[in-house]
This record gives sequence, C-alpha cells and structure tokens, in this order.
Amino acid sequence: GQINLCPERRSIGSAVNGGFTSYLIVPARNIHLLPENVDFQAGALTEPLACVVHATLTAPTVTPGDVAVIAGPGAIGLLTLQIVKAAGATAVVLGTNADERRLTLAQELGADRVVNVQREDPLEPVRELTEGGLGADVVYECAGAGAAAQQLLTLVRRRGRYVQIGLFGKPVAWDLDQLVYKELTATGSNASTPSSWVRALELMRTGKVRTAPLITHIFPITDWEAGFATFEDRSGVKTLFVPA
Repeated sequence: GQINLCPERRSIGSAVNGGFTSYLIVPARNIHLLPENVDFQAGALTEPLACVVHATLTAPTVTPGDVAVIAGPGAIGLLTLQIVKAAGATAVVLGTNADERRLTLAQELGADRVVNVQREDPLEPVRELTEGGLGADVVYECAGAGAAAQQLLTLVRRRGRYVQIGLFGKPVAWDLDQLVYKELTATGSNASTPSSWVRALELMRTGKVRTAPLITHIFPITDWEAGFATFEDRSGVKTLFVPA
C-alpha cells in the first residue's frame, strides 16, 4: 500500500525517539547507501528531498516546458526549485522581506525569476513568462502560509495544478471557488515513499540537485540551543547537528 499514508506509520525522531542520537539501530531494509560523491552532510538532506520527489515526480506534477511558481524559499522550496529545473520547467520563486538571503540562494540554484511579494506583485512577472500571459502551469505552496496559498490561486492558469507541500499547522482561509472557476487540480503531498528515496539519491549522485548549499549552519549536538535559534530567527536555511 501507500506507506506514507499508513495510519500505523511511525517515524524515528518524531513518533519514535531517536532523532538526536550518535548511533541508531534500524531494520536493514531501511538502509540506503549514499553515492560516493555525496558526503554525510549533504546526505542528511535526503529525507526532505525524498518528500519533494514524492510531491513532484512520483505522480508527476511538473513536465518539460511548464512554468512553475514556488512559494517559500526554505529548504523544501529550494529543493522543489531544483527538481522543477531538472524536469525542464521554468521556475519562479516567491518570498518575503525575511527571505532576502534565501531568494539570493534561489537565484544561485537556478531560479529564472525571484520575487519579493512584499515589494512586487508577482502577477506580472508570472504572466510575462507564460504563453499568452495565462498564468503558471503548476504552483507549489512550500511555506505553510495561508497568504501564499491564496496568492498562488491568482497565479495559476485555468486547468492548472496546485500542489500543497507545506503544513499550515492551523485552519486557513482558502478561496475554494477558484478551484471551480479555473477547473484546477489540487493535490496534497505527504512525506515520501521508499522509491522516493532511491530517486532522491540518484538526483544527488548526478548533481541535478545540490543539497550542500542549503546547509547554512553546523553545530555540535551539544550546542543544540544555538542551532534551534537559527531556525527561530530564520537566519539560515538548514541547520545541521553533528553527533558529539
């Protein structure tokens, strides 16, 4: 069945203890070998990459020639960007004033256009990139922000695709009438499947996705409080803990 949707699914580090240990015992079937050209630090981001693989490639939501809009230049958004580009699509990344450094990184990772939505309306840039100014073929909500979700509904074309990857953590207002008026296909994506991990490792091996640039801070696990502070103040993208 769909392992990621199993009601009895338990993940180490969340539902099961073991996230911040130096060593961990797991069933042999859970082990994946890192490619020789991928070190342990870059390999630590295989899990979020596998989640993005599931959202974009397992049941394909992006195709060559598409124009894709990605809301949220965090780790998930920047991984989505790289897969979108590897698939042969044009990518627009949206962020806010708090995301300036992340938007710069998005440019370095291949974004065709980045937009700070607090300074510029993304509607015109998106229209300029699409044939006839019809709007994006597919939009990805990676921020878990209600405002971003609502904005994406204005940017996607008729009969376009809306993909929800980010988690809101609370109910949000969303204009469902737009699904009717535009005949949109809306898809949610939850976690990953075993095959997603295999494809994620292959994307890293071939260099189509680079995870190392997303690691902006590295701390020994004994300094975990400083590490969590970088998450709370949004000063980085991904913070890595190294076992003591």
